[in-house]
Amino acid sequence: MCASPIIKNGQFPACKNCIHFSTDKLYYKYATSLSKCKHFGEKDIITDKIIYRYADACRSDENLCGKEGSHYEQDPYVQWKWIEHKVLHALPYAFLYGLFTLIICAQLVIVRTPEQGGTTCAGVQGITGDGLPSKVIPK
Repeated sequence: MCASPIIKNGQFPACKNCIHFSTDKLYYKYATSLSKCKHFGEKDIITDKIIYRYADACRSDENLCGKEGSHYEQDPYVQWKWIEHKVLHALPYAFLYGLFTLIICAQLVIVRTPEQGGTTCAGVQGITGDGLPSKVIPK
């Protein structure tokens, strides 16, 4: 007999998929214990700034959202959050990887003149693989 996994709180919605969920985009791009719920807050009457509660505190308090997520609203752009997380944050690394690859490939392609002992390879004059520095042959 195979035991099925028991996931505690698996039937409740996750805050990260709620329209009210917010992270500090400057420092924390991902969901952390410092993420806020923009559904519950308090306005400072002096500065007019709204101070939002932490999402985990809202889920712990049954008078707010509670364990069941009573104020949860599905974010219609959840799929875009995934794209931002997986793709957009990887773009700088992809650019650096591509630049590094170009530099390595440029080191591997060596062109020499016939006077320097160059040969032809695949119909292109002067491409050799012996590793000696060279220049492109003018036609």
